[in-house]
Amino acid sequence: MDEYHTVVMYAGGNDAPVRTPLDAINRNVKTTVELLRQSDCKVYVTTICLRRDGNVIPINEVLTRICSETGALLLDAHNTFVYGDGNAVHHFCNSDGIHLSDIGQTKLIKCIETAISIVDKPNVTPSFPSKANAIS
Repeated sequence: MDEYHTVVMYAGGNDAPVRTPLDAINRNVKTTVELLRQSDCKVYVTTICLRRDGNVIPINEVLTRICSETGALLLDAHNTFVYGDGNAVHHFCNSDGIHLSDIGQTKLIKCIETAISIVDKPNVTPSFPSKANAIS
């Protein structure tokens, strides 16, 4: 791990539908975060976006607590995927209600991008149609 300086963790999503005990999630994620922090990694923990087959809120509460206890940084993706009333933005998921749609993936990437640059942004010069090709 010495070659890595920053790690973004997205953990616990598959634990919601099978109802993994919260203390087991806490133990596993916290151990991983602590090991990464021993390697002088800056660790970001991302809350679970949403799932229709399980309640992710208790797991997100565990992830939030782990960050406050370990010094890891929290990226709140969940609130990007719900309306103000707490209902899911369904078009961010594929029809299975589990995997993110293309727009959902873009939202997650943008959430991560608020803290750390993960997408190469090449210098793109916009192209405009020539007058000969312009539509009138």
